[in-house]
Amino acid sequence: MSSAAVAALGMIIIEYSHWHVLYSADFTRGVERFGGLLIGVGAALVVAQPLAYRIVVAAPLGAATALITSIDTTGVLGVIYVLAVMVWWLQRLWHLVERRPLDWQPDG
Repeated sequence: MSSAAVAALGMIIIEYSHWHVLYSADFTRGVERFGGLLIGVGAALVVAQPLAYRIVVAAPLGAATALITSIDTTGVLGVIYVLAVMVWWLQRLWHLVERRPLDWQPDG
């Protein structure tokens, strides 16, 4: 849930900054980059589970997404988040496949 909330907030910030000129062009670019940072952090929250791993993954991924954020790269940011969610689903599938059937069937 936290991943989706952080990424959605980043997407809303980027979208808002594209349609509304905020004070100056530099400030608008800064707001866009902050939204990109939030999308990267949201993707990191999906991929890594322990808090220490999340921090390690969120720093470079957030910085990378913040650096590439512009009006022309919103599709790339979306693909990055979709790939992160796909990795999470593949991790989940791997965990389900690796468990032996006797481990998850009720006794009786």
